[in-house]
Amino acid sequence: MKQNLSIITLLALLSVSYAHAFSFKSLYSYFSAEKHAAVEQQEIPLSGQANLIIENIRGPIHIQTWQQQKILLKATKRASKQEMLPQMSIDLKSNNNAIIIKTVYDQDPIKGSIEYDLLVPDTINATVKAQSSPIKVEHIAGMVTIQNEEGDIELNAIQGPITVEVMNKGSIVIDQPGNTIKAITHYGTIDIHDAKKSIFASTDNGKIKTSCKTVPHGSVIKLDASKPITLQLPSGIDADLQAESDQGSILCEHYVTIKPFITQLNAQAWNQFKRTINGSLGNGGAQICLHSVAGTIKITQETT
Repeated sequence: MKQNLSIITLLALLSVSYAHAFSFKSLYSYFSAEKHAAVEQQEIPLSGQANLIIENIRGPIHIQTWQQQKILLKATKRASKQEMLPQMSIDLKSNNNAIIIKTVYDQDPIKGSIEYDLLVPDTINATVKAQSSPIKVEHIAGMVTIQNEEGDIELNAIQGPITVEVMNKGSIVIDQPGNTIKAITHYGTIDIHDAKKSIFASTDNGKIKTSCKTVPHGSVIKLDASKPITLQLPSGIDADLQAESDQGSILCEHYVTIKPFITQLNAQAWNQFKRTINGSLGNGGAQICLHSVAGTIKITQETT
């Protein structure tokens, strides 16, 4: 069912008060050259767990949670010229508890963007597809899936499985995740803080920095980067460890039991030993695989 959005001037929107405070940290400075703006707003009622799908071309996306069983959408259209604003529209559809929000341009290219700010129930599953959008999602208990052509991604306290990919340039920051993570970027850094389950992270041109709150038995940590990798692990960890740096070295603060191998004692063997580890931490159990093309791999211990 297609729903039309009502257009409200920005001044009028700022004068409206809600039972729940409607406040977002603005990301529009990313598109500060777009001086003209128009705001559209819609409340979307939900019944049960919903799937939110956002497809944007250009413009920031910010998703937060609240304690109401509905979605509150604020869409801000921005353009360098006033006459371009009507050429951008928001197509909103609801189908079997799937809410689909899509940016539509009447002609291409348009020097404009649409910024999406949403309040959603924390149980929602969120899927975002964008071409050029900084994206921030916070406190969702469901699954989060993001595919971005270009732009940074920031996730905070997501409790469901996370799958994020930046096709071109953009960094990824994930803080306090509660479930498994798959994070890929072509050009950018990946920072993951206080992970609790499996991690698959890869960057073709960047570094990876990860800290793990827990590493459960049977979980997998696989990190692949062109530049340095830093992995902080809790003390008393039990994991099998494989690490290799093609052009760098490997440093580990944990005690490692190296698996036996036969070698001559020469410069080639010593060089390989500095760049390759095949062993275990504690009694083994989890699987840790690290690979860097041209950077040092550092495995550090959690500080108390």
